[in-house]
Amino acid sequence: MGFSQGGLFLRYYAQYCNSPPVRNLITFGTPHYGIAALIPCPTPPTLTCLLAGRAARSGIYSGWAQTHLVQAAYFRDPARLDEFVETNTFLRDLNGEGKHLARGNTTKEAGGMGLSGLDTFVAVMFDADRKWFNWRL
Repeated sequence: MGFSQGGLFLRYYAQYCNSPPVRNLITFGTPHYGIAALIPCPTPPTLTCLLAGRAARSGIYSGWAQTHLVQAAYFRDPARLDEFVETNTFLRDLNGEGKHLARGNTTKEAGGMGLSGLDTFVAVMFDADRKWFNWRL
């Protein structure tokens, strides 16, 4: 059972490693399709918070951020999808997006692992989450 970011890590494990095998996976509030917002500033916002947010958004797709900041690995800015597909290697590959197919044999039919090897997969979306995507296995 994985909560939020932990659900992504467990999904990765089940999809690519799975030894010892996971048979059932339940995720709660997991950003399977990424997050589109960083931590919000207080109301009213401080100048420091606004500047930090701007700096974080501008550098989120840098090579350093993608390899050193966990949250950058699942940040998806809808206005910068080309950059996301070009630089992200975790979430993009996990979802097999664009020209980047999921790594290796990730389906049971192909002799690999993948989510098709699970007996049960349940993904619970929180009420406050916004569904702006059409994600499917």
